[in-house]
Amino acid sequence: LKTEMAFVEDPELKLKEFALDFTIVANGKTVPFKALLDDDDRYVEQSGTRSKSTDYIITFITAKVTLIRGQVVNQGNRTFKLREPAMKLDDGVFSEAYLEQTAN
Repeated sequence: LKTEMAFVEDPELKLKEFALDFTIVANGKTVPFKALLDDDDRYVEQSGTRSKSTDYIITFITAKVTLIRGQVVNQGNRTFKLREPAMKLDDGVFSEAYLEQTAN
């Protein structure tokens, strides 16, 4: 008798230890969600000068929130703006979005 065990992925476990609390306002309602926040390690060339990007990247569960370009995202007392539409990663369970911090 051969027994197969299905692998069930729990995306919440990936976020459990290191995720931060974020909010957006959508349709007049505050929507909370959790996401991982990372510095973008890309370098950009501008006017012959190479500098490290000041963007941030968030990774979040796709089904929990819809993020669109230009939308404001809050994390604690910090405010960010989405630089481009969120993109699904791999199988689409998680998405990634680039943010720029705005002046508070």
